[in-house]
Amino acid sequence: MKEKVLLKKECGEILFLQNETTVMVIKTEISHDKSAVFLNECISILQKLLQEPAEHPEQDKGILMLQPGVWLDERRRSVWEDDHEISVTRREYEVLYMLFRNKGCVLTYEQIYTRVWKEEYYEGRNSVICLMSRLRKKLKMVSCISSIREIGYMYQV
Repeated sequence: MKEKVLLKKECGEILFLQNETTVMVIKTEISHDKSAVFLNECISILQKLLQEPAEHPEQDKGILMLQPGVWLDERRRSVWEDDHEISVTRREYEVLYMLFRNKGCVLTYEQIYTRVWKEEYYEGRNSVICLMSRLRKKLKMVSCISSIREIGYMYQV
């Protein structure tokens, strides 16, 4: 995934923006030569980064690969299947994220409920099961999440 770089000069400051998330501000009080050198160094570093293929694209820039073709975007808190964004609720995203971050571990219905709903667990098992059912319907390709009968769910590596 390549990022866009934008350089602007506004209100006596030079702004360096990278993919709308990184901002560096250089006051123009310093000499023009020094700010130009600094900006050229920034551009050079970014060009090198953009040309090098990422060794682990699923870990690059907050993009997590659930399985081939299914991605979580941590920055946007969104889910992607192939090249299409899948509309998920906050709770659905949090369950997917939590399962992914606890690969190979069984998360009980109680653990999922208390972390995602942020309240005490009072027979919240059905809520978790319904949420997972809706999520599985939305993400037809996801096969890495297993139901562990009478216990909870697990992301299998």
